[in-house]
Amino acid sequence: MNNNKQKAEFRKIAKKIRAKVTNDERLKCKEELVASIQQLAPVLGLTGKKTSISAYWPIADEIDVRPIMFSLVERGHLILLPVIQGPAAPLLFREWTPGTKLFDGGYGTSAPGPDSEERVPSVLLIPVLAFDNTGFRLGYGGGFYDRTLHMLRVKRPKIVSVGVAFESQCVDKIPVNEHDERLDFIVTEAQVRRFSNEPS
Repeated sequence: MNNNKQKAEFRKIAKKIRAKVTNDERLKCKEELVASIQQLAPVLGLTGKKTSISAYWPIADEIDVRPIMFSLVERGHLILLPVIQGPAAPLLFREWTPGTKLFDGGYGTSAPGPDSEERVPSVLLIPVLAFDNTGFRLGYGGGFYDRTLHMLRVKRPKIVSVGVAFESQCVDKIPVNEHDERLDFIVTEAQVRRFSNEPS
């Protein structure tokens, strides 16, 4: 079985695993994730200066990172949401505030409209369907974050990527293709994993 077929099978299993997370577990997870991001603040450059952070508006059973978004806005940081430009293009990012109107961004996503200013993030909070202990994630198959991370890392080597997941989404090994990008961190309700390609 090639990697693409393996990934397709992994996605089916991963969606079922994520759907089993209870509402009580999700509520607890929100609190733990906010605490973990605060713990990582010095490493992520979130202390003492305004930082541009890409988050995401949750779809399906994804972890709800909106409490993190509100917390970071209150601390003076700039929150961005990803915008899909096309099936083979990297993402772009537009500014979000609690009053920003969101539009259908395609693929089930919600995004700010063209009236919101485009910016480049320094930190990306990235949704995860499954992940392993080497820092690779499984997404929905569009390759948007892999293309985007590759582009941003060429232009801004110190950019930081943080996968956000439930601990139950950890698997032994994610099938990896040559275009897949390793994350710098993966944060769950149980722990923070840090990988070898994080900025110094």
